Amino acid sequence: ANARNGRNNKAPKKKPSRSSSDDEDDYKKALAGPRRQATVNVSYKEDEELKTDSDDLVEVCGEDVPPPEEDEFETLERVMEMRMGRKGATGAVTTVYAVEADGDPNANFDPNRQPGEVQYLIKWKNWSHIHNTWETEETLKQQNVKGMKKLDNFKKKEQEKKKWLKAASPEDVEYFNCQQELMDDLHSQYQLVERII
Repeated sequence: ANARNGRNNKAPKKKPSRSSSDDEDDYKKALAGPRRQATVNVSYKEDEELKTDSDDLVEVCGEDVPPPEEDEFETLERVMEMRMGRKGATGAVTTVYAVEADGDPNANFDPNRQPGEVQYLIKWKNWSHIHNTWETEETLKQQNVKGMKKLDNFKKKEQEKKKWLKAASPEDVEYFNCQQELMDDLHSQYQLVERII
């Protein structure tokens, strides 16, 4: 018990005395936390020795990156629509700009008086809508285009559409025709210049 009392009777060690202003500074530092850390200024200037020439960069990139492979044949992205057109009125002469410059090769065509052929308006992959051309299935095969499955799918949908139109009510047919006109207007807007950048 004496030993216990002896420990308790010992005087507590005294800390070196500090002024109250020191305590306040410590308290403020604790509150400030990470905001009080010094910021390091980073220099983005290049050293003269480390500068690279643009030719060096091209050479480095050219060694590691293989050259892009150019497709030998064009790819059919989408079949936009179908028509009965004049024979031979297909290809580059049917683009928007060729028609504006030289006239429409299918103008004044009457399928009842002249022999015609089924033509499809093709949207080509990686080409804008002003480059769309009218093509027949034969001209597409001659060009060995990729994506002929899309033409097959389009023909199947057209057959299903014809069957549906025969069985549909007049109101449904009118609604379908209105929707078709809206889509045609939208597709024609794809060929207009929106802005020049």
